Amino acid sequence: MSHDYQAIVDKFIDVANEADDTRRRALIDALFTEDAEYCDPDAQLVGRDAIDAYLGRLSKNFPPGLSFALTATVNGHHDQARFSWQFGRPGAAVAGGTDVIILEGDRVKRLHAFFN
Repeated sequence: MSHDYQAIVDKFIDVANEADDTRRRALIDALFTEDAEYCDPDAQLVGRDAIDAYLGRLSKNFPPGLSFALTATVNGHHDQARFSWQFGRPGAAVAGGTDVIILEGDRVKRLHAFFN
């Protein structure tokens, strides 16, 4: 199966940046499998509900004007892709990392986040 890795990751960046609970949940439901797994150094989650609650808590704590953005083209093959991101203002990152996604069809089954 051929994937549009860039489009899938762009959707994840949209999810990470969405502050509205209803819109974020709709984006999560469209992007992640029902039993998706999300793992970063601070959390290990299973299921859309847990992912939504975690990202919702994060977005409530973001200072105004800060957001996630990709820092390079997405690199993918087979059912997996990796991408690098930053969090901050354009040209002024306060955090960054590299994530790996594993797909099931065109949905994210697993996301592993690594912080710089």
